[in-house]
Amino acid sequence: MSKLYNKLCRALRCRVAASKKAVPIRQKEVVIIVTLKDVAKACGVSAATVSRAFDPGSRISQPVRQKVLQCASDLGYTPNLIARSLKNSRTMTVALIVPSIENRFYIDVLQRLELTLHRYGYRLLVTFVHEGVSTERDCLEMAAAAQVDGIIVLPQSDTNRHYIDFLAQNRRIIQLFNNPFSHIDSVVMDDEKGAELGTEYLLSHGHRRILCVGGEDRIAGFWRAVDRARVPRGSVLTLPGTTTVEDLCTAIHSFSPTALFSIAFANEITWAAVQRLDLSIPGDISMLVYDDTQWVSMVGLTVIAHDLEEITSALVAQLIHRLNGNTDSPVKQLVLDPFLIERKSVRTLGTP
Repeated sequence: MSKLYNKLCRALRCRVAASKKAVPIRQKEVVIIVTLKDVAKACGVSAATVSRAFDPGSRISQPVRQKVLQCASDLGYTPNLIARSLKNSRTMTVALIVPSIENRFYIDVLQRLELTLHRYGYRLLVTFVHEGVSTERDCLEMAAAAQVDGIIVLPQSDTNRHYIDFLAQNRRIIQLFNNPFSHIDSVVMDDEKGAELGTEYLLSHGHRRILCVGGEDRIAGFWRAVDRARVPRGSVLTLPGTTTVEDLCTAIHSFSPTALFSIAFANEITWAAVQRLDLSIPGDISMLVYDDTQWVSMVGLTVIAHDLEEITSALVAQLIHRLNGNTDSPVKQLVLDPFLIERKSVRTLGTP
């Protein structure tokens, strides 16, 4: 390959020198742009074969694909994605609009999603909604300007209904985690069921003074479990996810719960309050959280979790289905069930 590379380099230098606009310059200042035809010549294949080698969905034998990709890598060739998108009327790009970077679960989903899309030859363009800086509408407009083929949106409301309907005329859109638009595909979690499952777990371990933090969108599941167990509502307490660490410390001190149930955004706040009060888990207080992130696993908290592989696989499969031209099939709204991962942060109390 080195001899072939040197031969190609000499040919490219001759190409530069032969140009009418070329001026004598030192060799080290020559910038060599390797083209698709150069790779084809070096590999002894056609230009069409090189093009197919860079398309994950094309029909080409794996040995030939690997040979071409290795040759391109050795020569420093990078495919012109803009030219390819003009030719195919596709950018092979999907936009993901994330409502907040504060929820670490979203970051885990983002990473898994990027890997899954890559298997289909798509790149992921990520944009975040920042309060006071960019709105969901801003992010949608940015995705449209980038000419993405598809958009994955985590809508917090139906505020942008008309604009999303407009975008959906030419792009495939799918909702993740929330589905305020009944006419658009979605992949959501049954989070009310998850809250109910977590509350039932605490109740089954003898806890009756439970402090639930956050999860306003799934609190109905919490109350279903409480009422079904005939636990007086006055013996449990709920606080919004916007509660500060200071206020949570005050609530823990005055309410004296035996167990904490923190949901999503409230996980870090609840953990910080426990640390500030120097409480041991589960000795002084039990703790159950919603969404299994890396730090939650590392500190050993029992958690209501989701299967990230199931989420991303289902999401990408439906998106690819639409991108492949299947636009007339019925709207698909997939609801996935959460599950409990038991660790050692919840202790069993005596029967009340």
